[in-house]
Amino acid sequence: EIYTTYNFCTDCGNRDFGYGTPEIMRDYGFVENFPQRWFLGLRFSFYLDEEYDKNDEKTGKLFVEWLSKKKPKKSRKVWMRSILYRLQDVADFALDSPDPAIPANELDLITGYHKAAMTAIE
Repeated sequence: EIYTTYNFCTDCGNRDFGYGTPEIMRDYGFVENFPQRWFLGLRFSFYLDEEYDKNDEKTGKLFVEWLSKKKPKKSRKVWMRSILYRLQDVADFALDSPDPAIPANELDLITGYHKAAMTAIE
């Protein structure tokens, strides 16, 4: 799996903690499918994946596994809500009517990452 290769490559330095979906997008130029790992600050990190039923069929639901030692405090949840509002503003302002000078492949990458970030934070 590409995800495992990029996130847990034994010859690529220490990627066990602090290397996830945003870093893969930054370093390799693509938005990974599930499972995803998100490291948003030192104390807020989680693993996001799709749920499967007993027949290994996708349920359409996602589950979160906290990688941080503790679940986030209320103040961190408020902070995340503010990020979500900013991402919604970006969608309303920039993504609904993008600059035509942006190449289609770049716009696809931007909107794909935006969607992944919105999903992770929601």
